[in-house]
Amino acid sequence: MKAELHLHTSRYSACAVHSPEEMLVGLVARGYEAVFLTEHDAVWSRKDTARLQEHFPQVRIFGGLEKTLYHDDREGFQHLLILGTHSADYIFMDDAEAILQRAADEGLTTILAHPFRHEGSSHILDEGLYPDALEYRSCNHTAGQAEKSRAAAEKLGLQLVNAGDTHGLRMLGRFWTDTDEDFDSPTELRDMLLAGRYQRREAQRPAARLVEE
Repeated sequence: MKAELHLHTSRYSACAVHSPEEMLVGLVARGYEAVFLTEHDAVWSRKDTARLQEHFPQVRIFGGLEKTLYHDDREGFQHLLILGTHSADYIFMDDAEAILQRAADEGLTTILAHPFRHEGSSHILDEGLYPDALEYRSCNHTAGQAEKSRAAAEKLGLQLVNAGDTHGLRMLGRFWTDTDEDFDSPTELRDMLLAGRYQRREAQRPAARLVEE
């Protein structure tokens, strides 16, 4: 099942350039079968997600969140994906350990986004706090940074996934994750990811240059 695990829209993410509807049209055209709406520190309501789902039955649409976690000194930060949530509670939580535990209790996948993109973006790993997976290849992770992510995942025994970190249409279809079976809920996805029943995929010929290597 072709899935986008990390996607932004202009509805809630200021850095995104296309609307939810435009992004869904692009996903359908590129054969995606599932998507998680992971806006920056904002969540979609179940009602709004359901309304969007009605217009795009070809793709299973799930909520999510890209949570900004600040360091104690507030001078550094990292981004944690929480796949499947519609709860605004996570936005106001600052304790990484509590966030990871709550997500696990709720059957939601946690992924540390682009953990080696900038200094401090893997801070929770240094504290011994581990999400379910690390982001590997994405549109905002260079090949060198991805290799650091792979090495960290291998050392810590964490899963490693590809995601678009998609902010616009031109980022679709570059990096994604294929699950071995279809899934109907975020919990089913988490079970498959933790069991390693998925494949990391990337386009053979990217349509345009990615971030600077």
